[in-house]
Amino acid sequence: CLAIEATKILAETFKVNEDDIRQGLAIAPLVARYERINDNIIIDGAHNPEAIENLINTILDTETKPVHVLFAAFRDKNHSAMLTLLSKDIASITLTTFDHKRARTQDEYFLYLEEYPFYEDYHLAIKELQEKYPEDIILITGSLAFAGVARKYLLGK
Repeated sequence: CLAIEATKILAETFKVNEDDIRQGLAIAPLVARYERINDNIIIDGAHNPEAIENLINTILDTETKPVHVLFAAFRDKNHSAMLTLLSKDIASITLTTFDHKRARTQDEYFLYLEEYPFYEDYHLAIKELQEKYPEDIILITGSLAFAGVARKYLLGK
């Protein structure tokens, strides 16, 4: 949205039409925004209830296989609302954490630990989800920062 608005502001100086904007957006996808890493892993940095709701709508519109979520969020985000939204249409949810001072820890998911498994090590969680659900979709979400570290891990960068 910011790129589109910036283009509109600069339209008098730079001659760009709507087709140019669409073409530019098509060849420069956003990292960790519904990014398909391989056949069955999708990473999306949705980190608030509104973004999670949009993500669920997109995944339900585009995917036919069951979806299993690996979720990590920051302490200051509304994880309760996000998990409630996810639980409606998702096959399973697994909670985790990652190395960041704002990342929610196992103790901070205490209300959900009976309902969802928790992995201290997200690497192990990804590996086990892939082994358990090789034909299904694994969605990594809950934080843009978590999406970034998981993406880096999965792509080996």
